[in-house]
Amino acid sequence: KGPAAPELLGQGAEVQQIAAAINQNTARVQSLSAPAATITIPGTSLVPSLRGKIALERPMRFRLTAGTGLTGQEVDLGSNDERFWLWLRRNQPPAVYVCRHDQFAGSAASQVMPIEPRWLHSAMGLVDLDPTAVYQGPTPRGDGSLELRSYLPSAAGTLHRVLVVAAARAWLLEQHVYDASGNTLIARAPAPAQRFYQLQQVSLPQSVTIRLPTVQMAMTIDVGQLQLNTMAAEGSQLWTMPPFAGYQQVDLGTAPA
Repeated sequence: KGPAAPELLGQGAEVQQIAAAINQNTARVQSLSAPAATITIPGTSLVPSLRGKIALERPMRFRLTAGTGLTGQEVDLGSNDERFWLWLRRNQPPAVYVCRHDQFAGSAASQVMPIEPRWLHSAMGLVDLDPTAVYQGPTPRGDGSLELRSYLPSAAGTLHRVLVVAAARAWLLEQHVYDASGNTLIARAPAPAQRFYQLQQVSLPQSVTIRLPTVQMAMTIDVGQLQLNTMAAEGSQLWTMPPFAGYQQVDLGTAPA
């Protein structure tokens, strides 16, 4: 949909050129919102497609709410500058899980969310690459894409990251994150469908599947039409966790694993 994205990388582009193209794309987006997103759970027919809203504001803020016209809201996943929360309407026992970002490492939160919530920004196509870091690649994959391997610093330690980048347009087609050993896949985000927003000169995923294999969680998001850098004044309320009446608040930052 929309105009064709420009080709940013020439043949034989080096890692510094690839990192610069990705970073420039990310730098043009301070916030985004998807007011009419569609969310589905791959591999099951038991959960209907959810209609939802997604918003994020760099560097830490994220909000995903979704539900159905029949049952109302079913999911609320949020992150502000201090903490993140996860609420599922059908969770048993009824609970909303919360954790401060500075308590994430080594806490029970990693059993619910095996990677820091800010990685969701990356999954939505907003990746920052350190141009001075050590990379393996770019390695041609034979399908018009390149593979970059590097380390990914996190609160839980140094992880391993694999990026699959479109050779000409510098699209982030796939992201894989492995644990510190490099053997266990903890997060994956394939995004084969991309869209170019001509006004902002930005390419972002039209659809992305977020997979967290260690907790058997997956969802596919079609963002619809994104709105870039237009967060409304009432956006500050967006980053405040609602009360969730009738649901016990469980602090995963202090709870035993």
